[in-house]
Amino acid sequence: MLIARQRRRLLVWRIAAIAAFVLALVAVLPRPGRVGAMHTQAPHLVRLKLTGLITDNTDRIAAIDAAAKDASVKAMLLTIDSPGGTVGGGMALHDALARFAAAKPLVAVMGDVAASAAYMDAAPSARIFASPGTLTGSIGVLMQSPDFSGLLGKLGINVDMLVSGPLKGQPSGVQPLSPAGRAMLQGIVDDYDTQFVEMVAAGRHLPVDR
Repeated sequence: MLIARQRRRLLVWRIAAIAAFVLALVAVLPRPGRVGAMHTQAPHLVRLKLTGLITDNTDRIAAIDAAAKDASVKAMLLTIDSPGGTVGGGMALHDALARFAAAKPLVAVMGDVAASAAYMDAAPSARIFASPGTLTGSIGVLMQSPDFSGLLGKLGINVDMLVSGPLKGQPSGVQPLSPAGRAMLQGIVDDYDTQFVEMVAAGRHLPVDR
Protein backbone atom coordinates (compact mmCIF):
# COMPACT_ATOMS: atom_id res chain seq x y z
CA MET A 1 0.00 0.00 0.00
CA LEU A 2 2.85 2.38 0.87
CA ILE A 3 4.50 1.72 -2.48
CA ALA A 4 1.20 2.33 -4.29
CA ARG A 5 0.72 5.68 -2.50
CA GLN A 6 4.27 6.70 -3.36
CA ARG A 7 3.68 5.84 -7.02
CA ARG A 8 0.46 7.86 -7.09
CA ARG A 9 2.21 10.80 -5.43
CA LEU A 10 5.06 10.60 -7.96
CA LEU A 11 2.54 10.50 -10.82
CA VAL A 12 0.78 13.60 -9.48
CA TRP A 13 4.08 15.49 -9.28
CA ARG A 14 4.98 14.46 -12.83
CA ILE A 15 1.62 15.66 -14.17
CA ALA A 16 2.01 18.94 -12.29
CA ALA A 17 5.51 19.43 -13.70
CA ILE A 18 4.33 18.77 -17.26
CA ALA A 19 1.40 21.17 -16.82
CA ALA A 20 3.73 23.87 -15.49
CA PHE A 21 6.06 23.38 -18.45
CA VAL A 22 3.21 23.66 -20.96
CA LEU A 23 1.88 26.81 -19.28
CA ALA A 24 5.33 28.37 -19.34
CA LEU A 25 5.74 27.48 -23.01
CA VAL A 26 2.39 29.00 -23.93
CA ALA A 27 3.27 32.15 -22.01
CA VAL A 28 6.36 32.83 -24.17
CA LEU A 29 4.81 31.97 -27.53
CA PRO A 30 3.78 34.94 -29.69
CA ARG A 31 0.08 35.53 -30.15
CA PRO A 32 -1.40 34.72 -33.58
CA GLY A 33 -0.78 37.53 -36.02
CA ARG A 34 1.89 39.15 -33.83
CA VAL A 35 5.09 38.00 -35.50
CA GLY A 36 6.98 40.91 -33.97
CA ALA A 37 6.44 39.46 -30.49
CA MET A 38 9.12 36.84 -31.19
CA HIS A 39 11.88 39.17 -29.99
CA THR A 40 10.79 38.56 -26.38
CA GLN A 41 11.77 34.88 -26.55
CA ALA A 42 15.02 33.22 -25.55
CA PRO A 43 17.37 32.14 -28.38
CA HIS A 44 15.62 29.48 -30.47
CA LEU A 45 15.09 28.16 -33.98
CA VAL A 46 11.85 28.43 -35.91
CA ARG A 47 10.15 25.83 -38.08
CA LEU A 48 8.34 26.65 -41.30
CA LYS A 49 6.02 23.97 -42.72
CA LEU A 50 5.55 24.01 -46.49
CA THR A 51 2.74 21.65 -47.48
CA GLY A 52 0.31 21.30 -50.36
CA LEU A 53 0.17 23.51 -53.43
CA ILE A 54 2.39 26.60 -53.28
CA THR A 55 0.43 29.69 -54.32
CA ASP A 56 0.11 32.97 -52.44
CA ASN A 57 2.61 33.18 -49.58
CA THR A 58 2.01 36.65 -48.13
CA ASP A 59 1.76 35.44 -44.52
CA ARG A 60 4.71 33.05 -44.83
CA ILE A 61 6.91 35.72 -46.41
CA ALA A 62 6.06 38.20 -43.66
CA ALA A 63 6.91 35.59 -41.01
CA ILE A 64 10.20 34.70 -42.71
CA ASP A 65 11.29 38.33 -42.97
CA ALA A 66 10.31 38.93 -39.33
CA ALA A 67 12.32 35.89 -38.23
CA ALA A 68 15.34 37.14 -40.17
CA LYS A 69 15.23 40.43 -38.25
CA ASP A 70 14.52 38.84 -34.84
CA ALA A 71 17.76 38.55 -32.85
CA SER A 72 16.33 35.68 -30.77
CA VAL A 73 15.84 33.51 -33.88
CA LYS A 74 19.11 31.71 -34.56
CA ALA A 75 18.10 29.39 -37.43
CA MET A 76 15.16 28.03 -39.42
CA LEU A 77 14.07 24.46 -40.09
CA LEU A 78 12.08 24.21 -43.33
CA THR A 79 9.96 21.05 -43.57
CA ILE A 80 8.57 20.34 -47.03
CA ASP A 81 5.82 18.04 -48.28
CA SER A 82 4.64 19.67 -51.50
CA PRO A 83 4.42 18.78 -55.21
CA GLY A 84 5.13 22.40 -56.21
CA GLY A 85 2.88 25.24 -57.24
CA THR A 86 2.64 28.43 -59.23
CA VAL A 87 5.66 30.20 -60.68
CA GLY A 88 4.91 33.48 -58.91
CA GLY A 89 4.18 31.87 -55.54
CA GLY A 90 7.25 29.65 -55.65
CA MET A 91 9.61 32.44 -56.69
CA ALA A 92 8.34 34.89 -54.08
CA LEU A 93 8.79 32.31 -51.31
CA HIS A 94 12.22 31.35 -52.66
CA ASP A 95 13.39 34.96 -52.53
CA ALA A 96 12.21 35.34 -48.92
CA LEU A 97 14.00 32.14 -47.90
CA ALA A 98 17.14 33.28 -49.73
CA ARG A 99 17.07 36.53 -47.77
CA PHE A 100 16.82 34.56 -44.54
CA ALA A 101 19.61 32.18 -45.58
CA ALA A 102 21.89 35.14 -46.28
CA ALA A 103 21.56 36.18 -42.63
CA LYS A 104 21.04 32.96 -40.66
CA PRO A 105 21.31 29.17 -41.10
CA LEU A 106 18.48 27.55 -43.06
CA VAL A 107 18.06 23.76 -43.18
CA ALA A 108 15.44 21.94 -45.28
CA VAL A 109 13.96 18.51 -44.56
CA MET A 110 11.96 16.89 -47.36
CA GLY A 111 9.02 14.60 -46.66
CA ASP A 112 7.20 12.37 -49.14
CA VAL A 113 7.50 14.85 -51.99
CA ALA A 114 9.38 18.09 -52.62
CA ALA A 115 9.19 18.71 -56.34
CA SER A 116 9.21 21.59 -58.80
CA ALA A 117 8.58 24.89 -56.95
CA ALA A 118 8.98 23.06 -53.62
CA TYR A 119 12.51 22.04 -54.63
CA MET A 120 13.13 25.61 -55.77
CA ASP A 121 12.21 26.83 -52.30
CA ALA A 122 14.57 24.32 -50.67
CA ALA A 123 17.50 25.41 -52.84
CA PRO A 124 18.73 28.33 -50.68
CA SER A 125 19.18 26.02 -47.66
CA ALA A 126 22.65 25.37 -46.28
CA ARG A 127 21.75 21.68 -46.02
CA ILE A 128 18.92 19.65 -47.57
CA PHE A 129 17.88 16.30 -46.09
CA ALA A 130 15.72 13.76 -47.91
CA SER A 131 14.79 10.14 -47.27
CA PRO A 132 15.39 7.40 -49.87
CA GLY A 133 11.65 7.49 -50.60
CA THR A 134 11.36 11.23 -51.14
CA LEU A 135 10.12 12.26 -54.60
CA THR A 136 12.07 15.35 -55.53
CA GLY A 137 13.48 17.20 -58.51
CA SER A 138 11.23 18.04 -61.46
CA ILE A 139 13.21 21.19 -62.21
CA GLY A 140 11.27 22.90 -64.97
CA VAL A 141 8.08 24.71 -65.90
CA LEU A 142 4.74 23.39 -67.15
CA MET A 143 2.01 25.44 -68.80
CA GLN A 144 -1.26 23.93 -70.03
CA SER A 145 -3.80 25.38 -72.45
CA PRO A 146 -7.04 23.36 -72.65
CA ASP A 147 -8.82 23.47 -76.01
CA PHE A 148 -12.56 22.75 -75.90
CA SER A 149 -13.27 23.87 -79.45
CA GLY A 150 -13.70 20.28 -80.67
CA LEU A 151 -16.24 19.50 -77.95
CA LEU A 152 -18.09 22.77 -78.60
CA GLY A 153 -18.22 21.93 -82.30
CA LYS A 154 -19.87 18.59 -81.56
CA LEU A 155 -22.47 20.48 -79.55
CA GLY A 156 -23.08 22.85 -82.43
CA ILE A 157 -21.52 25.81 -80.62
CA ASN A 158 -19.18 28.18 -82.44
CA VAL A 159 -17.39 31.02 -80.66
CA ASP A 160 -16.20 34.09 -82.56
CA MET A 161 -13.60 36.30 -80.88
CA LEU A 162 -12.80 39.88 -81.83
CA VAL A 163 -9.31 40.84 -80.66
CA SER A 164 -7.17 43.96 -80.81
CA GLY A 165 -3.99 42.09 -81.76
CA PRO A 166 -2.73 38.67 -82.89
CA LEU A 167 -1.75 37.63 -79.35
CA LYS A 168 -4.82 38.98 -77.58
CA GLY A 169 -7.00 36.08 -76.48
CA GLN A 170 -4.11 33.60 -76.59
CA PRO A 171 -4.52 31.12 -75.07
CA SER A 172 -8.25 30.58 -75.28
CA GLY A 173 -10.23 27.55 -74.23
CA VAL A 174 -12.71 28.01 -77.07
CA GLN A 175 -10.24 28.20 -79.97
CA PRO A 176 -7.00 26.37 -80.78
CA LEU A 177 -3.69 28.11 -80.17
CA SER A 178 -2.41 30.05 -83.14
CA PRO A 179 1.24 29.54 -84.21
CA ALA A 180 2.06 33.02 -82.88
CA GLY A 181 0.27 32.29 -79.61
CA ARG A 182 2.12 28.99 -79.18
CA ALA A 183 5.47 30.66 -79.82
CA MET A 184 4.64 33.39 -77.30
CA LEU A 185 3.70 30.91 -74.56
CA GLN A 186 6.75 28.75 -75.28
CA GLY A 187 8.92 31.82 -74.85
CA ILE A 188 7.36 32.48 -71.44
CA VAL A 189 7.93 28.85 -70.38
CA ASP A 190 11.56 29.00 -71.53
CA ASP A 191 12.14 32.26 -69.66
CA TYR A 192 10.66 30.86 -66.44
CA ASP A 193 12.73 27.70 -66.86
CA THR A 194 15.93 29.74 -67.17
CA GLN A 195 15.10 31.61 -63.97
CA PHE A 196 14.28 28.34 -62.19
CA VAL A 197 17.60 26.74 -63.15
CA GLU A 198 19.54 29.86 -62.16
CA MET A 199 17.84 29.89 -58.73
CA VAL A 200 18.69 26.25 -58.10
CA ALA A 201 22.27 26.70 -59.32
CA ALA A 202 22.78 29.73 -57.08
CA GLY A 203 21.29 28.01 -54.05
CA ARG A 204 23.28 24.80 -54.48
CA HIS A 205 26.48 26.64 -55.55
CA LEU A 206 26.64 24.85 -58.89
CA PRO A 207 27.28 26.07 -62.43
CA VAL A 208 24.11 26.67 -64.44
CA ASP A 209 25.09 24.23 -67.19
CA ARG A 210 25.60 21.29 -64.82
